[in-house]
Amino acid sequence: MSGTICYLSLRSVSRSLASLENCTPTDFGQVPKGNIFVGYSYLSADIPNTSTRQNLNGWEASLEGKVLPFLGIVADGSGHYGTTQFFVCPAVVGGSCRGAVNGNFYNALFGPRVSASFHGIRPFAHVLVGAGSDQRRQL
Repeated sequence: MSGTICYLSLRSVSRSLASLENCTPTDFGQVPKGNIFVGYSYLSADIPNTSTRQNLNGWEASLEGKVLPFLGIVADGSGHYGTTQFFVCPAVVGGSCRGAVNGNFYNALFGPRVSASFHGIRPFAHVLVGAGSDQRRQL
């Protein structure tokens, strides 16, 4: 069942991309009313007292709506998933150490973005604030 859902969503994405191929803007100097970004994300971190890096794979998505040609409001979200191998030892004498943890990490961020066009390139800067949440399950 989940394979069917994935197949349908991939088909929808490919149709959307195919329809974007046929778009030809008449004026390249126009500023879009917004931006959408969806992509793969890789999270890697050093954990204290371990010799290996911990890695999580996931997604990143961003939606921007323009308020002025140079100012937009951004909503940004991400999710990372995976298994980490680090030990959490309780302070209680005789307690056991835990090993692998299967976890998810989510972020939701919001804020303003400023941008300007320079010779066909549109750099930007933004300040985003938000919250993060993690879920852990012992394996």
